[in-house]
Amino acid sequence: MDEVLIRVSEAARMLGVCEATIRRAIHEGKLQADKGTVNSPWRIRLNSLLTWAGKTGVEGATVPKRQPLLDDSLIPDEGLVLDETGAVAPKRHP
Repeated sequence: MDEVLIRVSEAARMLGVCEATIRRAIHEGKLQADKGTVNSPWRIRLNSLLTWAGKTGVEGATVPKRQPLLDDSLIPDEGLVLDETGAVAPKRHP
């Protein structure tokens, strides 16, 4: 199973804290995160984030459902719908 990697902004939103809190924990070595290259954004393993949140007592450490990539109202009514992941898919007829 692939590890779930999330951005700093997603981690902050999940925990209800500001991005600076997440970045500070990374820079202090309290929260593990990786960068592919010098200029790439931090990527945090979801398991590491939840472990860190549990140790520090940050409340609200839950795994949210991903927001749809598009709103249903933006899709023309031509037999397309959003599937459970938020991707556009053909409408299935019974």
